[in-house]
Amino acid sequence: MKSLTIISENLGCGGTEKVIIKLIKYYENKGYETNIVLLSKAKVFERFSIPSKTKIKVMKRFNSINLIFKILNIFWLILQLRKYISLNKESKYISFLTIPSVLTIISSLNFDILHIASERSNPKKVNLSIHWKLARFLLYRNLSKLVVQSNDIAKIFEKYVPKNKIKIIPNSVDLEILNNSLAFNYSKPLKLLFIGRLESYKGLDILIKVLRIISEKYKNLQFLVEIVGSGNLYDYVKDSLNNFSLNNWVSLKPMTSEPIKTILKTDIILHTSRYEGMSNVVLEGMACGKCVISSYYTSSEIIINNKNGILVSKLDPIKITDSLINLYKNRIILEKIGYEARNTIINKFSDQRVFKLWDKIL
Repeated sequence: MKSLTIISENLGCGGTEKVIIKLIKYYENKGYETNIVLLSKAKVFERFSIPSKTKIKVMKRFNSINLIFKILNIFWLILQLRKYISLNKESKYISFLTIPSVLTIISSLNFDILHIASERSNPKKVNLSIHWKLARFLLYRNLSKLVVQSNDIAKIFEKYVPKNKIKIIPNSVDLEILNNSLAFNYSKPLKLLFIGRLESYKGLDILIKVLRIISEKYKNLQFLVEIVGSGNLYDYVKDSLNNFSLNNWVSLKPMTSEPIKTILKTDIILHTSRYEGMSNVVLEGMACGKCVISSYYTSSEIIINNKNGILVSKLDPIKITDSLINLYKNRIILEKIGYEARNTIINKFSDQRVFKLWDKIL
């Protein structure tokens, strides 16, 4: 029986973990024996449904912030991974993100295995220790394939990974979402949504500035805003809403187990990320026929400005606000963009289309 093993840090709430679950389900349905190896305690987000036949192995590590134990953890993880790989050489391996990928390369030295690494973000923007960046630079050329999500990210890795080993595979959307009919709001308060991790790279400070501008300059316009997510900046967002008296029209909610239902209730999705590989929120929002406001830097390979979404040249709160006010006053644009957005997903980012790209390299 064919075997697939995915190596990752954990299975918390996030786009990377969502891709992992999709791949596991797809290849199990194709008759593969599926395995997940986690480098830390298995934190499985509640809305992730892992197939019952999938085996999960959690590597042991020292629970200490002491530098010596951190170093020992690296060697201990390598020894455990090497033992696992030696017993499962016939399996095909996909590692996600830099640290699991580097550890897998080292652990599989002198083993003839198929090992694909998947990087999900711009490597220049991810906060990573210098020793991991150096290891990535030295070792990634030994991969069977490197999967990235955009041409821009591919060009960065081409500096030290052979071009023929790099494969661009975008995120995908389950077309079951398309069973939801499109609906557009022409008269009620305009509903805005931010959904995702509440971390600094998601641009929460920019989002708050946008909301402050609306509150100060456009009091006569009716907006309802939901901020949905969990993370280190939850308290920052909560305090900001209180301090700037935004609570009467902006609500903060923890991450939902049913994000599509939340997306379907909104009119516009605000995507203020400073960097992103390829946002699942953007793709899912477009599949639901919603207008996404993002930046050229993070979403130009998905969105065509003013056709299937809105792109700003930089994450400037004033420019984002101007786009919102234009959409508020010209709501027919939301319908035009909504239909184009859904068609983009059908034609380019469906699960069926993207899984075929994975089939070609596995």
